[in-house]
Amino acid sequence: MRSGVGRPTGQRSIAYTALAGAGWRLEQSEIWEALIMQARAEARYRLDHGEKPALLHTAEEVDALIDSLLTGPVHENMAQIHSLERESMPSGFPDHELLVGVDRDLQVGVIAYLDSDGNVVTLGSPGRSGPVYYIQGHMTEFPANSEIPIDLVRRGVKEFLSSGGRRPACVQWQAAQA
Repeated sequence: MRSGVGRPTGQRSIAYTALAGAGWRLEQSEIWEALIMQARAEARYRLDHGEKPALLHTAEEVDALIDSLLTGPVHENMAQIHSLERESMPSGFPDHELLVGVDRDLQVGVIAYLDSDGNVVTLGSPGRSGPVYYIQGHMTEFPANSEIPIDLVRRGVKEFLSSGGRRPACVQWQAAQA
């Protein structure tokens, strides 16, 4: 056992509580490593998520992520998600990526999926011209017919999480435009 450095808060408190109940006293870095081992995916959408992404374990945490995107800064309304259940490429980088953006005013969103089979984006009804979403302050433009209802965005991200990082089948896809 190791000596601890105070009780952590937030996501770390879940692991801390479980491990402390078993008599363990861990360093903060060890708690973070334990959380990563339990997580199914990691998400980056806030400027401070570079080194410490949000970790997703459950469907409820997916809902919290979408809610955070809907209520957060407009220049941070899209998340980059990688499944931790898939193998990395030899370079150490993920072999896939899921982007999810939401528009709080229109209550629509977009999902993009990238892997070795290519890049696809959701196929929705014809809508506004070139919708724009922002991840950590960086703009990304999507096709006019790529936006789908928020409920379908939530279902797609939950399916991505529960399937181990596979492309969600609950939405229709189209090839991403270059």
